[in-house]
Amino acid sequence: MPLFDQFSDDNVQLSELRGQVVVINFWASWCVECYKEAELLEQTWQAYQDQGVVFLGVDYLDTDKEALAYMEKYGITYPSGPDMGSRISDSYGITGVPETFFIDKDGNIAHVQIGPIEQDQLYSLLDRLIAQPAQGT
Repeated sequence: MPLFDQFSDDNVQLSELRGQVVVINFWASWCVECYKEAELLEQTWQAYQDQGVVFLGVDYLDTDKEALAYMEKYGITYPSGPDMGSRISDSYGITGVPETFFIDKDGNIAHVQIGPIEQDQLYSLLDRLIAQPAQGT
């Protein structure tokens, strides 16, 4: 089952990303706190994507029009898509936005960030997860 249908009509399967570090950010265009980390997340995606890190954005309780405007405003290029029926947010048990889940190379949740993340913490988490070998291989 796909994690979500992207705004670009592609599907993302989390199981296909095993062996990579995955960052799943739950956001919304109406979320003021999300604005604070939007550019940082995009910049970090650009800096880390060649190191086996995948960023995914999940748009929570939003309209496509507002979400796409938000993505354009902040230059978000990593895969993002709507959480249709709150299925994804329910399965992750989010309490609000922004929330960011860091998934290790084995597909396990390694860290949950509630609220906006700061650059030092983001880079430190990613560097640690990249350095850890996958246990399942």
